[in-house]
Amino acid sequence: MKKPVSMIVRTKKLMDINDCQEGQVVAEDIVTSQGMLLLPKSTVLNTYILNRLQNHQVYQLYVYTTDDKKEYEITIKELMVAYDESLNSTKTILHHLVDGKKIDYQEIEQTFDKIFAKSKSPFEILKCIDELKKVDEYTYTHSFNVAIYGMLIAKWLQLPPEQVQHVITAGMLHDLGKARIPKNILNKKGKLLPEEFDCMKKHTIMGYDMSKNIPGLRHDVRQVILMHHEREDGNGYPFGIRGNKIHLYTKIISIADVYDAMTSDRVYKRKTTPFNTFREFQRIGIGHFDTKIMITFLSNIANYYIGSKVVMNTGQIGEVVYLPPQNTSMPVVRIDDSYIDLEIDKSYRIVKMHNNP
Repeated sequence: MKKPVSMIVRTKKLMDINDCQEGQVVAEDIVTSQGMLLLPKSTVLNTYILNRLQNHQVYQLYVYTTDDKKEYEITIKELMVAYDESLNSTKTILHHLVDGKKIDYQEIEQTFDKIFAKSKSPFEILKCIDELKKVDEYTYTHSFNVAIYGMLIAKWLQLPPEQVQHVITAGMLHDLGKARIPKNILNKKGKLLPEEFDCMKKHTIMGYDMSKNIPGLRHDVRQVILMHHEREDGNGYPFGIRGNKIHLYTKIISIADVYDAMTSDRVYKRKTTPFNTFREFQRIGIGHFDTKIMITFLSNIANYYIGSKVVMNTGQIGEVVYLPPQNTSMPVVRIDDSYIDLEIDKSYRIVKMHNNP
């Protein structure tokens, strides 16, 4: 088996908080003296966060050495090209599987190598996902994005590189069976009828059978194709098994699957804001998903949205400056010169991301 490809390694340094500047990126998790996560790794610093850290008596922190802005812009452009090329490779592989052709396992592994080779940060990859989602090619971009979200979760869980690679493969192939679901059901606007939903649920078993055309595919990866709709409380399908019988890879991909679906435009629904998605995860997540994996995912991915512009219910444009790791659905938003904590001030809420239709 080939050596898994990793993202570019970034150097870090310890700095006094008074010397830190806006725009620098936190290189290690920051926790309180009680062990509570205060700020996850990869958070971009701003004035609000720096003041908050000082209020919690954080005097030093590790930050990544500053990247040249021009170099960052070049990296993003190269990464977007690599993303598009890898997406096209994903389409070809899935088409071949649908046609019953056998696939070399290494073809799947190599699909993501270019992305890893160009990337310094998970947030660079997330930027590509946001900018290159295509509604009319949801089936392909969804499988591709779930593989990437799964990869990020696996890295945030600090899994070894070979297991990260297994998760990526599982994400790419998890919805393989949907190619055999009638298009009128797959793309139906509105709620499925009971008999239509029963048909849709068969995609897990169909995909599992189709994966036999990939010689060398690991059993635990094939299990993800079969069981990614199983839930911790036993209310999933196709078997209704409970959490202690669900493999780690399946638990990771089930979260990645739901997150990408909820934050993407579909033929039957408009995408929701990331913060509404975080709230929905908090509402249903305890019974549906592995709690540790869910919290790890939400607390890390939430920080991608620091600095994002949002439209408030008042019509004002705000900027997200902080997301509490314990309640990512309620960020702190700067409007003009005021900081609004949405967890405290219920008169404000985020309507949509700025520049989204």
